[in-house]
Amino acid sequence: KKAVNNLQLTGAKILGYVLNGVPVERKSYNYYYSKGILSIGSYAFSGCTSLSEIAFPEGLTSIGDCAFSNCTSLSSLTITAISPPTLGSTPFSSTSSSLIIYVPSGSVDAYKAASGWSNYSDNIRAIP
Repeated sequence: KKAVNNLQLTGAKILGYVLNGVPVERKSYNYYYSKGILSIGSYAFSGCTSLSEIAFPEGLTSIGDCAFSNCTSLSSLTITAISPPTLGSTPFSSTSSSLIIYVPSGSVDAYKAASGWSNYSDNIRAIP
């Protein structure tokens, strides 16, 4: 598992295995961002078919349109934000139906009821 700190993903787009101009090791498909992420831009991770797990810090406030679309291997998304981030249009389109979205245990009901998130209520679970 690789930790990346202070990375701005607003408007970022992963093309192949490069993230904001920084090469990402091909063998590393799990990413854990520990701080500094406020928003995920539209299409930021779109088409990253090898991305299997990703986690974001409590400061996350928004996820853009189609941010994780066509991430066909994505099985686990962890968001530690207490309040559900604002969701753009179809952020998880064409991802696995078995995608599990982990959120803080005290926030599960809030996520399941929040605008946009309610579409994924069956996939939302408490962080183990």
